[in-house]
Order: sequence, then C-alpha cells, then structure tokens
Amino acid sequence: MIPVFIKEQKRYSQSDLQNLFNNCSEEKIIYCIRILKEYDILYSVKKDKNQKDLSELIEEDIEISSSQSFNDEYYYVFKYVGITIVENFVLNIYPKYIDSTKEPIEELKQILSVLEKYNSKEQIIKIFNENENNNSFNYLALLLFFIKDYYDNDLYSNDINIIEENGNGEINWDKTINNGFSIIKNNKPYYLNYYTNKRISNNLDYFKNLHACIISMCSKELKDAHLLYLFDIEEIELLNCDLDDFGDIDYILYRIENELNKQFNTRKIYLLKAMYAYISKKGNLDNINYFSTYGTTNFNLVWEKVIAEIFDNQLEVPLYKLNIAHNCYKKDDNKRLIDIIEKPVWKIDNNLSFLADTLKPDTITIQNNIMYIYDAKYYKLIIKNNKIINQPGIESITKQYLYHLAYKNFIKKHEIDGVENYFVLPIENKNYISDLTVSLKTMNIFELPDIKVIFIEASKAFDDYLKNKIYIL
Repeated sequence: MIPVFIKEQKRYSQSDLQNLFNNCSEEKIIYCIRILKEYDILYSVKKDKNQKDLSELIEEDIEISSSQSFNDEYYYVFKYVGITIVENFVLNIYPKYIDSTKEPIEELKQILSVLEKYNSKEQIIKIFNENENNNSFNYLALLLFFIKDYYDNDLYSNDINIIEENGNGEINWDKTINNGFSIIKNNKPYYLNYYTNKRISNNLDYFKNLHACIISMCSKELKDAHLLYLFDIEEIELLNCDLDDFGDIDYILYRIENELNKQFNTRKIYLLKAMYAYISKKGNLDNINYFSTYGTTNFNLVWEKVIAEIFDNQLEVPLYKLNIAHNCYKKDDNKRLIDIIEKPVWKIDNNLSFLADTLKPDTITIQNNIMYIYDAKYYKLIIKNNKIINQPGIESITKQYLYHLAYKNFIKKHEIDGVENYFVLPIENKNYISDLTVSLKTMNIFELPDIKVIFIEASKAFDDYLKNKIYIL
C-alpha cells in the first residue's frame, strides 16, 4: 500500500493529485476523486488565483457538480483530517495550519490520539461509512477495534472451572463441608483438607485461537499499510496461522453463530459479532470494494472540544459550585451558567408562545474573580503585507460581544472584577507572536473591552488535552 500525505483545504489540481498518488493513471485518479467526493471528504472549487490563495473553504465556493465530471477547471480540496484508504492508497490528511513539513508523521500521530479520545464520547468514527447514498463497510475501523479491544481485554476466553484439593484459590465451602473430614475443637470444626475453586484458561478453545489469529492478521495489515506507528500500536504476533486452519468461511461463521446463541456477556457478544463481520467481509485494506476512514470532516469541533477542556469550561457547572462572590445558589437548584443566557420568546397571535434556541458560547470559565469568554476558531489566520486574511467574520465578532452582554447582570450581581474576551486559534509553533485585537465602535456605548486574538501552539494544546491538563490563568 502507498502512503500519501495530503494537506487539509489546500487547493490541488487533478495533475497535482496524480503526482501525489504515485503518478497513477488518469483513470485511477478520477475514480479516487469520485469516491472521495461521494463521502464528502473531497470538494471541487472553481479554479482561479483567488481560490488558490485561500486556506478556508467557503461554502459558496463549492462547486456542486456531477461526481462524474472531471476536468482541469477545478481545484480539489480535502475537508477532512485523519486517515482515508481508497484503492491501494493510504491518505494521511493533516490539518491546514501545518506548514513546516509535507510529511508531518509525529503531528498526525498525536492528532489520531486526540481523535481517539474525542471519539470515545462523540462517536465520530464508525465501523460503517454512512452518507446519503452508501452504507459501506469501514474495514480500517474494524481492524482498530480488534487491536484496542485486545489491549483492553486480552483474548476471547472460555475459562474452565475446576476444583482442587488444598489449592490456592477461593475455598469451596459447600464441597469442603459435604466431603471433607473435620475435627471438633472448642465446639468449632477444623478441616484437615479443603477444596478450592480455580479457573484455568482453555488454550485449545476454538474461539480463543480464532481471535488470536484475527489479531495477528489485523496487525500485519496495519503494518503493511504503514499505520502501526501512526496509531501507536506495537506489532502483535500471537499465532502463525491462516483462517483456512479453522475451516472454510461457512463453517467458521456457523461456529460463531452457535457461540453467539450461548453467550450473555456483552463484551463477548460484541467481539463475536466483530469476528463475524471480519470473516464474512474478509479482504484487504486495498480491496477496491472497501472505503476506509479514521478521522473527521469536522475537525473544528475537535478543536472546540480541546479548548473547552484545557480552559476548564464551566458552562455546564451548577451555579452553586462556582467560585464567585456572594454565591447564594443552593445545591438543589439545577441552574447552570449556560442557563443564564436569555432565550428568545416567539408569540403567535399574542397567545401561543414558545422559547427558541439561544446563544451558546464555546467556553466560559471564572478564575480569580475574572470571567473569561473563549471562542475556539479553527481558522488559519494570516497577517501579510499589513493585511489580515481568513480572520473571524462580523457574525463571530458580534456574537462574542453578545455573550458578554448576556452575562452583564450576573457579572454585576456577583461583583466579578472584569471580563476578558478571546478568539482562540491554532498555530503550528509558538514563534508566531501577535498583539491582535478586534472591536466594534457601536459597542463602545456598552463599555465592552476589545476582543483579543490568541494563538495556541496546537501540538501543546493537544498534549495537554490528552493529559487532562487544565490551564490556571
């Protein structure tokens, strides 16, 4: 399999992609483009100089055209971060803010760890790829499931229960009393011999060995795809065998079905179903019928989550737990910081009314009696020739001011000393320093401070997120 490194939201021509894809044929690159577009990983935009200089994909710029239409009038843009496998190509798609290298292996390895942690709650990565037109098998996700499950739970096991005489296990009192010989001393029985319970692993178990074989095969496939290191996986060689050693496919599936009917353990049921899927759909990562992914088309949401975690987001914290002056909120009051923001009230004929959705900040935290309002922006902001490119728009700016205004009464009531308002953007390294702010004159009447722009070294933010570190301001 051939590794290919792709930069998120970079403009590529068809010929650029052909070169990256190991100088493949035009027919093959067109097929790959079609598949990637079907799964909303790749978009086409009109080809012009202005587009080439952009790093942000604007919805208005996306060309809605037939996936069968290919020519040199378009740039192709990947709106995705992670791993995608199409044909025999392993696409390593890295974030748009990385400029120092075209093969950021270490950075991508860290990002995959971040995606794994994020996915544990958000479920962005699935065994099946889903879009409007397809429900196709995600072979890569299945391989990774087997490896992770093995690390967490070891091999499938049907242990054997045996009873030993004078063993080291838990005493089996029923058998000891019923079958053992005792002497009575001080009206208490003392048993000269006792029976103990012991569980031993059945190393000859069919499913344990089948599982070991599958794990070994998964590890080899990931190795051949150059993915072991990226996913921080050591090569696993448990059993040198082939699936044919366990019978033909129909026989193996028959055995798994019978085992499923006997099991009530949740983990075993999941694992058996995964084994069934692996064997019934057996192929390789480069199988033309498989399209595999591990990543997200919404890396902006990942960035928001990272910022929320490391800056100790308190929006969902009950008010009584906040470290604020004059905290008179009671424990049985379920009101949270997010609930303070007023909701719009819609009325129909001055009778029927309902509450609509309202503003929702990304992150708010209160430390040292200062309220910090953060809006995580996954933008690649550029300052060049005294111009700013790809900066947050007017809608984002006005919303930041509105977040402040929404808490004005709360701030006054609890004598909070001040408010600091930030846009938080990722950057590749910390060498980039800018004292950047944005303001609106119309907001001067409210005496609101300027919104500050801070750049955070993405790799450090990700490392702190993985370590559950919270910034103390």
